[in-house]
Amino acid sequence: MKDDVPVYIMQKIICIYCIYGLMRAEVVSADHLSNVLEERRVVTTAQLVQLFGCSPKTLFRKLQQLGYITSYNKNRTGITLSTIPEFDRNGLWRHGPFRFSTWKTLNGTIQHMVEDSSAGLSAGELHKILHVNVYHHVSSCVQDGRIFRDQSLKPPVYYHTDPVVRPHQQSERKAFLEKLAPSRPPPPLSKENVIRILVAIIRHHASTVERLMPVLEAEGLHLSERSIRWVLRKYEIEKRGFP
Repeated sequence: MKDDVPVYIMQKIICIYCIYGLMRAEVVSADHLSNVLEERRVVTTAQLVQLFGCSPKTLFRKLQQLGYITSYNKNRTGITLSTIPEFDRNGLWRHGPFRFSTWKTLNGTIQHMVEDSSAGLSAGELHKILHVNVYHHVSSCVQDGRIFRDQSLKPPVYYHTDPVVRPHQQSERKAFLEKLAPSRPPPPLSKENVIRILVAIIRHHASTVERLMPVLEAEGLHLSERSIRWVLRKYEIEKRGFP
């Protein structure tokens, strides 16, 4: 009997450990966890730990089995199942204060945003799309070789690292900036030309560009419509009629 006691005790210990292990496994049921996420759509790690009374390690082991993603903002504390988000055309989804991306991490999202853009993106433009402060993250992406920074522009613009794709983006950015730039003032006119325009206005009582241009052309003074209009505005001739 003495020889049998250790075996019996060992069997009891093994049995207790098995039962305890099963009980601990049931603390976080995959079905229960899935139902909670489906119902709430987004929860935090702290909320799940409090609800199930388990360690974060146990929790994330179960979440890994279900397939989950974390928010790219709020220190990645927002949790949802990968099947729940309804991503927009930018691959983004928002629920309450939490924001999620198809590319999961913020750095990964920035990289794909820049690569998919037709004219590159500045940090400010990325901020408007992602609604988070990206300034440190774009620097990190540049250091990691994810994106290329063009510092010749103010503010800097970020492009694809591919030397074949990048020139096309830079060309589109140049066209975009030229379109936004205010129209340039007309080239400065010499005093002689200004006087000749004013004399023509007085002599011919012409106070509009349409009437002045043929008169000036006939006198051999070939000026752009913009230059003539500049003189009319400068001396308020359109308002007064003639000087």
